[in-house]
Amino acid sequence: GEPWHLVINGDAIDGDHHKTPTIISRNMQDQFRVAKETLSGIVKECRDSGGEYRHVRGTEAHVGPSAQEEERLAEALGAVPDKVGNFSRWSLRMTLGDHVVALRHHIGGGASQAYEGTALTKTQAGQFSDAGRWGRRVAQVDVRSHRHRYGKWEKDGALGHFITVVTPGWQGLTPFSHRTSDPQEPEFGAVIVRLGDEEIFTRSKVYSLEPDQEEE
Repeated sequence: GEPWHLVINGDAIDGDHHKTPTIISRNMQDQFRVAKETLSGIVKECRDSGGEYRHVRGTEAHVGPSAQEEERLAEALGAVPDKVGNFSRWSLRMTLGDHVVALRHHIGGGASQAYEGTALTKTQAGQFSDAGRWGRRVAQVDVRSHRHRYGKWEKDGALGHFITVVTPGWQGLTPFSHRTSDPQEPEFGAVIVRLGDEEIFTRSKVYSLEPDQEEE
């Protein structure tokens, strides 16, 4: 029953990428229609709650040069524009109470699950370094995507609790993924950033797919 805001954090359209034949259609108009129909329901729920919807751009391999397909989708869905009138943007900083929440699509990946957390710690350390150099506020919550697998790293400091979190994706394994010797199982879901009575925190809902049935 509370107002809530929605941020779609990039790659809302799959695009004609990596020369794969497994996309639903190479016609971007088809993909645009599917994405708009799929996302319009949650955008409406957000607005009905009294919240606003914003859109962060993803990878050009998926959403076209300068994320033109994602910009077209964000405009059609009625995203809140940035200060120069773009309906999607490469990065976003929002305030939640007294806290800053930063969102950006990209983050480093890794071929091994043993090193999944490395990119999160590096990203957070880079934020602390840049903020110190330029005297800027550090985001209490830094939200990334891109890797198709959920991850979270937390640190406490003099200014409070700091979180770097990677959202799960919405794509199954593709031939591009299967070419690795140990493909990481894809994960699906979303992340909620919530302001509590004492602190800002995140909650996630993550799903996976059942493995193939054993053959007799």
